[in-house]
Amino acid sequence: MTTWTRVTKKDPCPVCGKGDWCCIGQYWVNCMRVSGPRAAANGGWLHPIHGLKEKPLQSMPKIDRKPSINATALVREWKKAIPTRDITILAGALCLSAWSLRELGVCWAPPHGARCFPMVDAYGSTVGIRLRGDDGRKWAVRGSRQGMFMGRGGAQETVWVTEGPTDAAAGLELGLFTIGRPSCRGCINDICTAIRRADSRRAVILSDNDSPGHDGALQLAAALHIPSVIICPPAKDLRSYVTKGGTGTMLGALLTGQTWKQPKR
Repeated sequence: MTTWTRVTKKDPCPVCGKGDWCCIGQYWVNCMRVSGPRAAANGGWLHPIHGLKEKPLQSMPKIDRKPSINATALVREWKKAIPTRDITILAGALCLSAWSLRELGVCWAPPHGARCFPMVDAYGSTVGIRLRGDDGRKWAVRGSRQGMFMGRGGAQETVWVTEGPTDAAAGLELGLFTIGRPSCRGCINDICTAIRRADSRRAVILSDNDSPGHDGALQLAAALHIPSVIICPPAKDLRSYVTKGGTGTMLGALLTGQTWKQPKR
């Protein structure tokens, strides 16, 4: 059985250069951001480690399928001590409203000296915690499982899938039913299940304007059971689009003339 080791800031992924979410095995790198010759079971891609002879790959184990922390209890405890002013300050720094951040369950995590962004599964249970420091550094509480960023509002006919918690908050600002992925890949099964439970009829996948983002969007679109379309907002990402004055009406206009990918029957 292949042993997989999580990357860190000190020992980042040799493929994407990031210090989170990816794993390194003896012969392969499981990168969550950059597409490779083989797809991994956890939503990433497998890249052979250069200079070593490739061996037949055994089945990729599911990584962190069950959280080893009680994320729900941690978030509940931290919310008791949350200062309202702190969320307002973060909202101002991100050019978002405090309301949208509260919808995502954002609070202050005293043990880590950072803001907490809860990650949920398809049934709304908190399974992991993303952290964001004042310096912009992002990491996760040890023992977390990757999950989605979702508000507490009701479902709509159209679901908008974004990348990351701040883009999910930006979608809420526009009044959209939004699901935020933890990265440009991953959580495909949870997203599909959440959309089925919401009974949404079509999906708009918002992709960053880069190769990993587009490849990840294509991978998700291929798995969906409803018609979908991939669009790139006319900005770096959805949060930038909103901070520059973009509206839901303007974003909806981008769908005009788009060809919707039909699900496989």
